[in-house]
Amino acid sequence: MNNGHFINWCSGRIRNRVLIDAVHAAAPKADSFTGKIARAAAEMLEAHWIVATVSRKLADLNRPRGPTNSLAIDEYRTAIQMLLEEAELFTDGKLNRPFLHIAVHGMADREDYDVEIGTRYGKSCSNETKVLVYQALQEWARSRNFKPYPKIVADQIFVGDSSKTVHRCGDKVTGFPGYGPMFHTVQIEFAHWLRRQHRGDVVEALVLLGNRFAAAT
Repeated sequence: MNNGHFINWCSGRIRNRVLIDAVHAAAPKADSFTGKIARAAAEMLEAHWIVATVSRKLADLNRPRGPTNSLAIDEYRTAIQMLLEEAELFTDGKLNRPFLHIAVHGMADREDYDVEIGTRYGKSCSNETKVLVYQALQEWARSRNFKPYPKIVADQIFVGDSSKTVHRCGDKVTGFPGYGPMFHTVQIEFAHWLRRQHRGDVVEALVLLGNRFAAAT
């Protein structure tokens, strides 16, 4: 495990193509349990993980790079670059295989739905990846002993900050080139009741996503 100023991170198995992170894991104003969920799922998948160690109130990693978070964003982007390099996923400086970045977030309990997939309206990942994630989560929800089944939606309210597209599309403001169309980021917001009462089930959902992506790509 690597300990930074703003994040902890760990490389997974060589050529593993899944990264799970929790950038709002630290209090105050934390998305409770997301750090433990991200690490547990990544360890089961032998995938890569990143967990924030500072509050979003100090330096928000889920925002574009700016004066208040520049050092944190630089450390975060450097960590992702190192993870990709250590996993041997570059050829001539370019990503050589499809890669899935699962950003775990938490939302308050809602009456209308329980899980939201955010892709910035399809800008942070391919449509095929968005469909794969949605279908896998639907299958997961029906396979658990939930009554009723959690309702899952995509790109309704928590669609993902614009910074979620940077890894795929680059950042013209800072000159960060991004990793191109083979880098797929999906933000997944889990309701508090799921994170509080069914943490193991949420971990299993992420493991299912990672395995489905690996098998499909």
